[in-house]
Amino acid sequence: DILPGLRRVLETGEPILGREFGTRLPKDPDVLRYFVDSFFPVKRANGRSNAVAAVVLEITARKEAEEALQRSHAELEQRVEERTAQLTRSIHERKKAEEAQQMLRDQLAHVLRTATMNELTAALAHELNQPLAAIRANAQAGQRFLSNDTPDLDEIGEILDDIVDDNRRAVDVIRHMRGLMAKRDAHKLAVNVNEIIGEVIRLVRSDVVIKRVVVNLDLGEDLPEVYGDRIQLQQVCLNLMLNSFDAMQGVPIEERRLVIQTSLEGNKAVCVSMEDTGVGFGGLNPDQVFEPFLTTKEAGLGMGLAISRSIIEAHGGRIWGRANPDRGATFQFTLPLTAEDTSQKVSE
Repeated sequence: DILPGLRRVLETGEPILGREFGTRLPKDPDVLRYFVDSFFPVKRANGRSNAVAAVVLEITARKEAEEALQRSHAELEQRVEERTAQLTRSIHERKKAEEAQQMLRDQLAHVLRTATMNELTAALAHELNQPLAAIRANAQAGQRFLSNDTPDLDEIGEILDDIVDDNRRAVDVIRHMRGLMAKRDAHKLAVNVNEIIGEVIRLVRSDVVIKRVVVNLDLGEDLPEVYGDRIQLQQVCLNLMLNSFDAMQGVPIEERRLVIQTSLEGNKAVCVSMEDTGVGFGGLNPDQVFEPFLTTKEAGLGMGLAISRSIIEAHGGRIWGRANPDRGATFQFTLPLTAEDTSQKVSE
């Protein structure tokens, strides 16, 4: 191994530096040892080389250390790959669990909506009766006008306009009812909380009349939008309103009042508050009423507030209740603003 290097240096006069090689020494032939050698020409005064200086260093320990490092690196890469696979499986399993939990939450919410709509049957029938009766009356009036020798076309036109308006009212009631009854996945968009409350108020309008409750609205102006599922948020508001109506059935008619307020909480969330003058929590702690299957109603499922809490928390908000100083209870929940509205408020 050395002789070719010596000849090359003598012939070319150029050094050879850092040549690594492995070999077995006669005294220890079973062990492969590693060396690095360098050759330098020794030149005379005339510039010609007549000798070669050689330096040979054993680097077996360094080679073994490098190989050990390579093995460690390979083992580390293997462990990283195995751990990555484990984490991937874990994330996949967690995602499946979250999807199953969301599916169960949606199914429970649908059950509650169905039960809630059953409670509203009488009110919805009354709500539909009004426009349907008006359509019939207007149609009969139109027939009488048309039977005249000289029908008043302007009057008939107004009657037809009234029929269209009454039909639109009936369609709106049915559309809202179908939306709440539909079994569907959550679909979050930027929504206006005041609009949602207005839609629910229109849905329970007849129930307000039947149960002889006064509803006062104190809705904040120019509230920013929140990011949420319109139907699910309608369900929360509907459940809280119906709970308040039921809680006030045991108090004098003239004292039945529900105050609904919306406001901006800091620059981060919209807050909704519903304060009634009912019987309160019936001896329960305000936090207890959010537990599943716990109800103060004789025919209640005990799931309304539990599902409402689940919906609000799934939207990144929180919901709570408190007893009023004089009478009744107040329920409040918050919903975080959309990212766009949050950045806009901070910049302002």
